Amino acid sequence: MIATKQPLSSSRLSAVAQMLASVVSLQFGSSLAKSLFPIFGAVGVVSMRIGFAAILLAVIVRPFSRMTRDSWRLAAPYGLSMAGMNVCFYLALDRLPMGVTVAIEFIGPLLLSLSHSRRVLDIAWLALTVAGLTLLLYPHGGAGFPDPVGVLEAALSSVCWVLYIITGKRLAGRVEATIAAASGLFVGGLAMAPWFAATVVSGMSQPLWLGAGVLVAVLSSALPYTLECLVMKVLSGRDLGILYSLEPVAAACAGLLLLGEALSLQKALGIVCVVVASAGVVLNGQDDDILEPPP
Repeated sequence: MIATKQPLSSSRLSAVAQMLASVVSLQFGSSLAKSLFPIFGAVGVVSMRIGFAAILLAVIVRPFSRMTRDSWRLAAPYGLSMAGMNVCFYLALDRLPMGVTVAIEFIGPLLLSLSHSRRVLDIAWLALTVAGLTLLLYPHGGAGFPDPVGVLEAALSSVCWVLYIITGKRLAGRVEATIAAASGLFVGGLAMAPWFAATVVSGMSQPLWLGAGVLVAVLSSALPYTLECLVMKVLSGRDLGILYSLEPVAAACAGLLLLGEALSLQKALGIVCVVVASAGVVLNGQDDDILEPPP
């Protein structure tokens, strides 16, 4: 019996490590993206992330021959919500620290999960979410309120994330996960095509920075998505949800290490509240209610 359990344990440990690598890759990719804002602008950088990732997945997955007309009708709102989520997120990053932006963005999917539950304990998770949001937004120690435009952009990204989850579930019921992601990125890439083309043309004179844009697409989309596909057959939805809940912490660490964004104790506690609330919802919920990350 020991011999049969050991491979499973080793496989599970490897999957957890790969999932953590996915979370870290995504957030460090976003930090790298933020460092490119002075060169290409927030919209230019997000257009490169979506555009290059769409090209990479289109070449690797080749979704076009496996999509029907009805599937494309479902992929359209999925891809547009994905594009809107990323644009609003990057615009918010231009005004707010990484950890704060990701924590605010998490609120929408977290509230969506809570709305599907009728358990008394979920009132505690909701209260903890409100407490975390208050700590993130309320001024302390002479500091003013966070940039209101940035907060609004992060909130809009959160709303788009909810739409992304809803439309993604509908598309996932028709096609494989890899096809859904590739088709969604293709639609998002079409929506961002004018900005993508302009950014690539302007970047021709700065090939090093253009290469950094490709790296953003790999770190923020292609690599995390590939790792997630590998672990989904090993880890349960609950396991994945717990690991996704670490994203605000990973974002805060990436912001500190790559961008020098040190957070106050109050904001750090706010992020912890959101992470604990998210993990609590996952631990006490059903696998179907797990927060789903963007590709």
